[in-house]
Amino acid sequence: MSDAAMIKAQIPAHPADGEVTALADVLALAPDPGWQWRMLYLEAMTRPDCPIDVLDVERSIDKSPQGLSYAWPDLVSLADQLFQTIEIAIVAFDDAHRCVLVVECLDSSYWRILADKTDQRATQALERIATLR
Repeated sequence: MSDAAMIKAQIPAHPADGEVTALADVLALAPDPGWQWRMLYLEAMTRPDCPIDVLDVERSIDKSPQGLSYAWPDLVSLADQLFQTIEIAIVAFDDAHRCVLVVECLDSSYWRILADKTDQRATQALERIATLR
């Protein structure tokens, strides 16, 4: 999908109020309409009591040329365990296998959301996430 077919929003990972915008915050505003989710990249820190070994997840992603597939509940569960997202790339595909939404965090600095402008559900998700500014 070309950039021309996508609309973009960028939000700070550390807004002026001092609160961190976490992956869980972003996903909470992008409810799943049945998309297929793939995590293409992850560098993050989990909460101290987290049962997930984030380094294992990162290594699994690195070994997979197409990233790791996630069901929506599993993706949300993982997001709830992340204390800090340093870098991440998650892509949502519709039933026709078109990329409709991209969620990225870059250098712990900002979130970049891309949505297929021809997909109403994706553009609505982007608009909701953009309210986190």
